[in-house]
Amino acid sequence: MSACQENDNLRRVPMLKVYLMAMDIGHGNCCGVHCVVHTVEEKWPRSMSLPPLPPPSITRHNANWPPNVTAAEQTLRNIYQASSQVLALPSVDPRRMDFHLRAITSDAVPLIIALDDFSPSKKLRRWVSECAEEFAGMCLRLTEAGNTQDHDQNNPNLEFPNPVTAVRTGKRGRPRKFIDPSYLRKALAPKRRINVSELARTLKVSRQTLTSYLKRHNIDYKFSNISNDQLDQLVKDFQERKPASGIRYLTRYLRRSGYRLQKRRIIGSLRRVDQLGHVLRARRVRKTQRVPYLVSCPNALWHIDGHHKLILWGIVIHGCIDGYSRKVSH
Repeated sequence: MSACQENDNLRRVPMLKVYLMAMDIGHGNCCGVHCVVHTVEEKWPRSMSLPPLPPPSITRHNANWPPNVTAAEQTLRNIYQASSQVLALPSVDPRRMDFHLRAITSDAVPLIIALDDFSPSKKLRRWVSECAEEFAGMCLRLTEAGNTQDHDQNNPNLEFPNPVTAVRTGKRGRPRKFIDPSYLRKALAPKRRINVSELARTLKVSRQTLTSYLKRHNIDYKFSNISNDQLDQLVKDFQERKPASGIRYLTRYLRRSGYRLQKRRIIGSLRRVDQLGHVLRARRVRKTQRVPYLVSCPNALWHIDGHHKLILWGIVIHGCIDGYSRKVSH
């Protein structure tokens, strides 16, 4: 008996079962898996799409597949399409390949097993078998593509900049640190939301050292020096194009335009330019108005509550408070 026949649930989808055992997801003998999947590749050579769902046998009661079958078919197609799009990329992180492999084993395989058990006709059973073979080939292609990609620093898509260089002079004290000016210009560009203190912590240098380098290379890291009239004009132009936008969109627009401004200045300009919109927005987020608590006289209103958490030990606590004087009466 072959390894594919050991599991009754996967008896009708042997191609996928063999490959999953080779990936240490199932249990059994793994020999001959590449020969089996190579046969799959020859039968359906990189079609990059699942076969279409065959039409059901037309009967008097139902001329369509049940909704669960169509939903499972669409889910399988989405999983296969996502894996195919990853394979079409020129270079992908191997962890992404592993993610799609696990998506196939955790999502697609149970659906294929359930469809194979449900199959009421030979046409649907044949389609399930073809889908299993397609997913087996997809697993092999994902594994081969992941093995050809190197991890982390060997991946050409990943770049690890090292802007800080320590130079040892042989003298006492810590080595002197040099920071790449081009990196500082990119990091402190107005379109980025990085302040000097955060950048100093990332580079592992003091804030004073970082500011001295910024001044030495004439890198602007301070807030933009524009008047309120100029700011109001910028806000007015933005409001004419995006009347329903708020402060977040406006801040992003100003950063893209090359201005780094304080939040309080942006809020003040927005109130001056769009006072009516400010009132409408404040009305939408207005807090609930609380009604003052008034009691006419003592003993006119009592508040009673109980504590039952100690009822297992036979202890129940009740309390009564006078609403007028706020005193515990019982």
